[in-house]
Amino acid sequence: MRNGKHKQQGVAYLGLMFVVLFMGMMVGTYIESWSTTAQRERETALLWTGNEYRKAIRNYYELSPGGNKQYPKSLDDLLEDKRFVTVQRHLRQRYRDPLGSKDDWTLITDANGQITGVASSSPRKPLKIANFSPENQDFKGRQHYSDWKFVYTPSATQTGTPGTPPGINPGQPPGPAPQPGK
Repeated sequence: MRNGKHKQQGVAYLGLMFVVLFMGMMVGTYIESWSTTAQRERETALLWTGNEYRKAIRNYYELSPGGNKQYPKSLDDLLEDKRFVTVQRHLRQRYRDPLGSKDDWTLITDANGQITGVASSSPRKPLKIANFSPENQDFKGRQHYSDWKFVYTPSATQTGTPGTPPGINPGQPPGPAPQPGK
């Protein structure tokens, strides 16, 4: 009898081991899924935040008084632009890097040390590598979040003023553009 009881205990022990193994795999799958979801959320936050910085830098540059276009010297200049009689705010607050530990953006500067853009300091590999919005097309295929550079570069063909939808030129009535040579 004793031998049969040991066999039953062995089978029960083996069954319990399979249950524990299965539960461990399920927990591992859940954690991996949760981690991927969290990274996608941080990625989305990075795209939004980086584009907010790019827009603020664009506004700072394009609204430069006296026609002397210049970029900000610090991110604080975007919060309080003191070049005008009344303080202008191009950004509501300093945003932290969603993938970094704090407000540790990598600043992208021109030859004069003025800030033209920001980038995350994260060396992690992005989940998103395609299907970016038009202003972020340069991010396609990039290997690290730090390669996503939110830079404002003025364009000679750009019309309108900051805050105006593309293709609309203030002071010009809406409608078809005049044809050249007519």
